[in-house]
Amino acid sequence: MAAEDDRPDVLVIGGGPAGSTVAGLLARRGWSVTVVDRARFPRQKPCGECVNPGAVDALRRLGLLDSVLDLDPAPLRGWRIRTFASREAVGTFGRGGVHGFGVPRRTLDRALLQRARERGARVEEGTKAEEVTPGGHDRDPVVRLRTATGDVETRSARIVVGADGLRSVTARSLRVHRHRPRLRKLSLTLRIRGTGPPRERGLLVLGDDEVVGLAPVHERRPLWNVTVVVRGSGRARQVTEDPAGFAMEALRAAPIRWNEGPEPVGGPWASGPFDRPVDRPTGGRIVLVGDAAGYFDPLTGQGIHRALRSAELAADAIDRTLRRPRESSEDELRTYDRTLLSEFRGGRRLQKAIEVVVSRRALREPVVSLLARAPRVLSALVRITGDVARCER
Repeated sequence: MAAEDDRPDVLVIGGGPAGSTVAGLLARRGWSVTVVDRARFPRQKPCGECVNPGAVDALRRLGLLDSVLDLDPAPLRGWRIRTFASREAVGTFGRGGVHGFGVPRRTLDRALLQRARERGARVEEGTKAEEVTPGGHDRDPVVRLRTATGDVETRSARIVVGADGLRSVTARSLRVHRHRPRLRKLSLTLRIRGTGPPRERGLLVLGDDEVVGLAPVHERRPLWNVTVVVRGSGRARQVTEDPAGFAMEALRAAPIRWNEGPEPVGGPWASGPFDRPVDRPTGGRIVLVGDAAGYFDPLTGQGIHRALRSAELAADAIDRTLRRPRESSEDELRTYDRTLLSEFRGGRRLQKAIEVVVSRRALREPVVSLLARAPRVLSALVRITGDVARCER
């Protein structure tokens, strides 16, 4: 056990956008915070790499936007939806400069983690959380860690934050997953160099067996994120045997016009399955944020906004918890439960409705044709999935 004097007020497991943000916010308020992550940064992360307008607004509100703008992200005004039959609908985030952007997770996550350091958080890279034991009214949660040197350490903190993603060790310790993943999808992400496709909007190409997503990730350089999402297990063997070849075959088959390229320059990076709902994001003086606090199909590109917003809400609740007497402090964490679930409930329902349409050809083609004739309807949906309403509050 680490010495009592070395025990942080808050131990954050995971240094991605959610973990680094909650750590920086709490350290700025004067709490001692340690972040541990199994990786060494910069590290690649399978992701669509799109920061929607709600996330851009959150970065601004949290004092983090300048660090991200230094990365020269590619501005995004909205999305185009296209089928393999070349039906296309175009949606826009809105007027008045409302926009998102594309940026590599490798550089985004490193920049946000560095800001957490600058705000006073201690960061330990190459340190893996192997087990988390929840606390209670009279005891703190305990985390078993394997350090960068291979040593095993056991540490406690007044609050533990689980920001350890889709396969969260922390969430498993709370036993909050409602069921095993039912949405059987796998994603493959590539870094592509090429020119030709319009850069002001992202593109989703909807097929029977896969969805191909395309978005620029740099304002000047011709670099793109290509993410191929595969449904079901019927093509699992092909994907496993040659993931890069499978992803490039799907990209070349999609109705996208290139002038030069596409040339793969990185990846593929795999992720999935994606259906990981939780009953509650707190318990035993443990707080879940980001993907660890519940996740469903990433098609709508809301993951980074939810990471930032959950970190913001969690930081407020943890700050209030640490300032109150222990016997009444967990009331603040239950408030976080209710607020988080309430804020994200509507978006998750929309995600599931979109999945019904996208996964059924009998619905997909007619709906995209309808949206092509009614661009205001698609723009309204794009604004919802872009979390634009929060920018206007």
